[in-house]
Amino acid sequence: MYDGKGHLLQTPFAPSPNAAHLTKAHVLALVKKDPKVAAWLTRMAQRLCQSGWMPADQSVAHSVADQVRPGPDETWGVLLRAAVGPIIAGYAGIAALLALITVTAPGAPMSLSGVLAAAAPVWLAGYHVPVDITGHELGFLPLLPTAALLLLVARVAGNAAQRLDLTEPRSAGRVIGPIAAAHAIFAVALALLCAGSATASPVLAFFVTGVLAAAAATAGVARPCALLPAALRRADDATEAGLRAGVLAVLGMAAVGAVVFAIGLLASWSTSARLFHASAPGFGSGLGMLLLSVAYLPNALIATLSFAAGPGFGMGAVSVAQWHFHGGPLPAVPLLAPLPAVEGHWWVFLMLLPAAVGVLTGLVCRRLDNLAGRFRAVLVAALVAGVSWLFLAAMAGGSLAGGPVDPVTVPAGSLGAAAFLAVAIPGALTVWLAGRTPSLLGIDDEYDEEFYDEEEDDTIEIEPIDPE
Repeated sequence: MYDGKGHLLQTPFAPSPNAAHLTKAHVLALVKKDPKVAAWLTRMAQRLCQSGWMPADQSVAHSVADQVRPGPDETWGVLLRAAVGPIIAGYAGIAALLALITVTAPGAPMSLSGVLAAAAPVWLAGYHVPVDITGHELGFLPLLPTAALLLLVARVAGNAAQRLDLTEPRSAGRVIGPIAAAHAIFAVALALLCAGSATASPVLAFFVTGVLAAAAATAGVARPCALLPAALRRADDATEAGLRAGVLAVLGMAAVGAVVFAIGLLASWSTSARLFHASAPGFGSGLGMLLLSVAYLPNALIATLSFAAGPGFGMGAVSVAQWHFHGGPLPAVPLLAPLPAVEGHWWVFLMLLPAAVGVLTGLVCRRLDNLAGRFRAVLVAALVAGVSWLFLAAMAGGSLAGGPVDPVTVPAGSLGAAAFLAVAIPGALTVWLAGRTPSLLGIDDEYDEEFYDEEEDDTIEIEPIDPE
């Protein structure tokens, strides 16, 4: 409807003049419901304030973030879900897996209470707590379930830190503490409730589970709470470059173990298939053997790396290393098919693979300006690689409940030292030789202004002859 001058007076779809319109307060209320918007505004405000573009007291983003930050009730809810969520999810996943194995296994009784009771020691073993089976300790535990559970804890912790808008390093403890405490208390409760043939020590359950859960939660909140920048605030370029190169060295060593194991498995594929059919003829038995082999695959890769690097590994009376070999009977497990039956004199050449990782580490550290910084970066990278494989090797072996191949040993100290030397020596030689190469040509690594000064022009200018 229009008036005589063509102005719009009313339409069927236009609100009445007295109706409430979208106001600034309404928009702010809508923004308050989205925590991602609040986290983004907080991060942008911090960057603007740190760069000097916006004073801290005039930051609109800070004021909006303060208003959308979760309240006390919501904070406790987020922390409770972060602490209990991984426990429930992990226990439910283990119970479901045990139920699947029980259903598919021929002649195995199936009951819900039995599955839930059996999941208790398996959950403890998933967090690498040794379990006593009829008086014999089982400490040789699979690493793949442990890695999966810790990744779940890290993911939940990171989401909780983002949900609570925790951006400072000192606020990381608000998430790490409840998660570690909940896991430690739950582990003690399970250890006390475990009865029958499978039991666990409550003290070990408390400390091992709590420490691993705290480490995983710390890794999860490291990015949102800026833990790594705070830890490296006083570190120089050589230290940072060494830490990055150390991570690459650890991954390179893992690739060495994976490649050697894959080649051995392909070479003994027929033996592995024969062992699989002989030890697990039915569908349920085959599924259990497959899950067992996959769960222990990281342990096999660490043992293979120890063999390639020199220290080797042992299973009871069987010992496989670069310098000595002692064979013996082994269980019919397909994962053990790549183990050699006789000693090979060419095994020593496998040590070139970890040395190649050290050379690549040196090439990465070569990017620094001065030679002293490169050597220091290689040393830091070697320390990271050595300490990392020391802990991984310590978790890869253990006692095997008094069986014929008890214990499974991966020498942690020897593997850590071998990884350190495999990175330090080739890496140091690489940065030294690569650093000296430009000087052989008469050019230093750093920019030399005197070398590039213009020389005196000795050319003779020929003036044109005047024809007159």
